Amino acid sequence: MFLHKWDLSARSVFLLYSIANSLFLSTIFTVDLVYQVQVAHLTPLHLVLVGTFLEIVCFLCQVPTGVLADVFGRRPAIILGTFLIGAGFMLEGSLPHCIFILLAQVFWGVGATFTDGALEAWISGEVSREQIGPVFARSIQLRLVGGLLGAWVSVGLASIRLNLPIVLGSGLVIGPGVFLLLFMPEHSFRPAAKEERPTWASILTPLRHGIRLLRLRAALTAVSIILSPVLLLFAYATRKVKQEQTEEVRVEPLTKVIK
Repeated sequence: MFLHKWDLSARSVFLLYSIANSLFLSTIFTVDLVYQVQVAHLTPLHLVLVGTFLEIVCFLCQVPTGVLADVFGRRPAIILGTFLIGAGFMLEGSLPHCIFILLAQVFWGVGATFTDGALEAWISGEVSREQIGPVFARSIQLRLVGGLLGAWVSVGLASIRLNLPIVLGSGLVIGPGVFLLLFMPEHSFRPAAKEERPTWASILTPLRHGIRLLRLRAALTAVSIILSPVLLLFAYATRKVKQEQTEEVRVEPLTKVIK
């Protein structure tokens, strides 16, 4: 009864979620790498491994999460993805160790693939074609404002304790998930037909075409490899000449003054 009195339109829910999610994620991302280096003591190799592991998780989860969103709806996919992202950053901010940070990338990667594109697909089905353009434009504006505010909040919290923006921000990220659970409508969803659902072939086919095109352009690739050192040497020589000319221009007035 109480929630019914506060029933919100899909447009309002989308815009509120956009600014809140941008604000809280910006609070986390502003200091995330600094936290990994200063508190978790990750080396450059560790940072590369963490980033690579995250990309692998995202790639492997694209198809399964897409199928779940097409079968059960965008609403549960977005809500579940939001909770997973918040849980991942909560784990990372609470336990500053490489193993736990890698485990956090699993939560973050799976959650990101659940929400990737699902939010836009959901709102596109809930509002009219005339409204969708202005709604997306206002969403972009609100996300920019939220990101800027989140950066300032993150700096202030980091001055108290470096992991505070991550822990507090991750807890706040879960807040929009609860908000969506209570107020997010979904009226126009229809489960996608089996032939319309994403498959591994839809992802791997462009990769195969790219490799095939690269083989057909093997001669162009060889020429590029051969010419690259020449172009680098030419750029270095040009820069060296300009530097010497600049030094001559700077020295000439000084010699005149001495004379």
